Amino acid sequence: MTVVRRVYDWLGYELTPAAEETLRSWQAANGSDKHGNHRYTPEQFGLASAQLRSDFRFYTDHFDVELEVDA
Repeated sequence: MTVVRRVYDWLGYELTPAAEETLRSWQAANGSDKHGNHRYTPEQFGLASAQLRSDFRFYTDHFDVELEVDA
C-alpha cells in the first residue's frame, strides 16, 4: 500500500478509504501463492549457486542482502 499511496500522490489523486479497502481485499484474495509457488535453483539453468554468490558479493554486501540457504 505504500507504493500505491506514493503513486496516487505523484498523480495528484486521492486514495479514498473505499479504494484502499478494495485494493486490500483484492490483495488478500490474490496472494502471490494463489496458484501455487515455484522454487527454482540456479542449477536448473546451468548455473552454480556458489559462483553466483561470488559474482554478486559486491552487491549483496553493499545492500546487506540476506541470502537464502541452499536446499
